[in-house]
Amino acid sequence: MWFRGQANMSWDLLPPALRKDFISASRNTDRQRAVEEQGLAKEYALLFEFRTRCAQFKVPNDLTQLYMLARHYGLPTRLLDWSINPLVALFFAVVSQPNTDGVLFAINARNLRGTGVIDAVAEDDREVCDKIALLFDSERNPSDLRGHCAPKDTNGYERAGWDAIPIIPRARDSRMTRQGARFTFHFPGCRGIKRDEPTFIKEWIVPASDKEALRGTLRRMGVDWDQIFPDLDHVVQSIVETSLPNLNRT
Repeated sequence: MWFRGQANMSWDLLPPALRKDFISASRNTDRQRAVEEQGLAKEYALLFEFRTRCAQFKVPNDLTQLYMLARHYGLPTRLLDWSINPLVALFFAVVSQPNTDGVLFAINARNLRGTGVIDAVAEDDREVCDKIALLFDSERNPSDLRGHCAPKDTNGYERAGWDAIPIIPRARDSRMTRQGARFTFHFPGCRGIKRDEPTFIKEWIVPASDKEALRGTLRRMGVDWDQIFPDLDHVVQSIVETSLPNLNRT
């Protein structure tokens, strides 16, 4: 099972690059593209800006590896974050928006793409690499990607469903290991993940009134900022939030 926590239960299960606020903010990124293609143009620009600015950190040159790493560090992409650890997912459901109900999701990745389809794939799977390469092919019209990204069965025919692809990324740093990182890749034309499909997705509401108590319980169980983001910034954040919970950090 894979798990995802969201601090606001009203949010859809959409990756950042497919959300309305991202699409709206991406307008006029490339005036030669249609309005509906602006988000993809912005995603392209952000990824290569990430590669340029992070050269000092020896980020991967491989496009698929770069795409996974960029998302894990917060860059808007078509990847939606999941975890194999339900406590990590619950942490993200309670850590913010204290006055809003959150939600915890669980999916069976094996069932995500339909009966008879293989389980989650590795990030270097050919289908995953090919689809990501198509996204950033500067010579291809993004509106043509839908047909090229259609999943195929073993006989080469388009497979029904067009669901997001469940991916197991390589754990390149301790953050990904600590968080039990997993992704679903929402390529152009895929159906995505619908909350009203109880056969493979479950959800539990996290009442706003319970968030503070759950946060304390998770902290006592060793699930806190410094445990899932193992760096000095988050060590300090954990210390301050535990010792001085009402302090306004600036």
